[in-house]
Amino acid sequence: MKLTILLGLLPSLLWAQVYQHECVDRELISHNYYSFCYDEAHEQASWTEHEINPSFINGNQARTNDFRADPSVTTASADEDDYRGSGYDRGHLVPAGDMKFNTLSMSESFFMSNMSPQLPGFNRGVWRRVENQVRRWVTNQSLLIITGPILEKALPHINGISIPRQYFKIVYDKKNDVMLGFLLFNEKSNLDLKEFITSVDEIERRSGIDFFSNMPMADQARLEQMNQWPSFDSADNNKFPVEQE
Repeated sequence: MKLTILLGLLPSLLWAQVYQHECVDRELISHNYYSFCYDEAHEQASWTEHEINPSFINGNQARTNDFRADPSVTTASADEDDYRGSGYDRGHLVPAGDMKFNTLSMSESFFMSNMSPQLPGFNRGVWRRVENQVRRWVTNQSLLIITGPILEKALPHINGISIPRQYFKIVYDKKNDVMLGFLLFNEKSNLDLKEFITSVDEIERRSGIDFFSNMPMADQARLEQMNQWPSFDSADNNKFPVEQE
C-alpha cells in the first residue's frame, strides 16, 4: 500500500493548504524551515520541500558555511569528510540563497542531509542558474519548491553516497496558477534554461514519487501536465554569476 506523509506548515510561512508527497520506506524529517524525505540506501534526501517569499530571498543573512552531519537523521547522515577529495561538490538541494531569512534558516541549509554529490560544473553553473531563476519569479507571493535527485539502482557512489545522474526541481506558484518542473543531467551545460523545463508528471515518472497526492485530482491533472515557461516571464534567464558550492 502506498504511504503518503502529511507535511506540516513551516514556521514563518503561510500556505492555505498542506500538501502530501510520497515517502515510502524512508524517513520524513522537518527542520524549522524545510522538510525532506531521507533515503538511507542512497545516503541523501529523495526530495526536499520549502517555501520562499521576499523575506527569505531578500534577507541580509550571509552564508554560514557550517557543513555538518544532521543529528535528526536516525540512521546517521553523510558528513563532510565523506565528500573530501571526491571531486564532487556538496550540492545544496534547498539552496542557501533561499534561506537568507535569519541565521537559523541559513544554518539549517548546511546540514549534510541537504547535500548531494554534484559535479562542480553543474553545481556552480546551470544548477545555480536554475536556483537564481526561481528566485527571480518571486515578487509579492510565495512559491512552493520541491527539489531532489533521481535515485536509481546501481548508481556509482562515494563512501556510500549515490551520485545521481539527474536532478529535478518543481515550482508551484499558487497565485499565478502555475506549476512546472526542471529536469537536468548532473553535468555542465550552457543551454538556455527553457531546454530543461518539463512537467511534474514526467518527474513523477522518472523518480517514482507521487507529489501533491492530496491535491484534488482535477487540479493535479491540470497542473502536473504543465511544461511551458511561465508566460509572465520573458526576461533573459542566463546572465547570472557563478557562485561557490
